Amino acid sequence: MCGKSSLVNKAKPYVLMVALQFGITGNVLFGMTSVKHGVNRFAFGAYRNAFAAFSLASFAFFLDRKVRFKVTISVFLQIMLLGFPE
Repeated sequence: MCGKSSLVNKAKPYVLMVALQFGITGNVLFGMTSVKHGVNRFAFGAYRNAFAAFSLASFAFFLDRKVRFKVTISVFLQIMLLGFPE
């Protein structure tokens, strides 16, 4: 027999994907509205990236406070390599 926790664990990825889609839709609608009201699209992109960096940094600071890994030269070069496609 399937318990509630098992059902919740199975449904979690789907619920998170639907929430992500709503977030993306909200971002697109907010961006379209902002540009229609006269915000420069380059300035909007810069503000959006700054907000995303601040949001992710705050989550990382509070949720991964006790988890630290050693940044070796290999890890640093991998991070830099993954940053180049941006």
